[in-house]
Amino acid sequence: MQDAKQQLESIVDNSVSLGKTAKVKVTSSQEPNVIGVAKRYEKEGVNHLIMVVGSDRVEEMQKLLARYNGKEFLFKKIDVVSSGERCLHPH
Repeated sequence: MQDAKQQLESIVDNSVSLGKTAKVKVTSSQEPNVIGVAKRYEKEGVNHLIMVVGSDRVEEMQKLLARYNGKEFLFKKIDVVSSGERCLHPH
């Protein structure tokens, strides 16, 4: 199984024909929620959105972005990639 970095690189490598791709790190102070993030990058001309989230949020984020694609924003392709297992009990 690929680790998160290899998986993300593979998706980006395969997205060349889709046009502009964004790889960004967004903090909560930049946008109020993921819909705001998506809207911002759509306005900047991004065609392929790649969202990296904790492994426990991948399915939820895929459904959310699919629900709003074509309504609040429009991307040719949206990928949601796991950043790996989240540490629920940090030391």
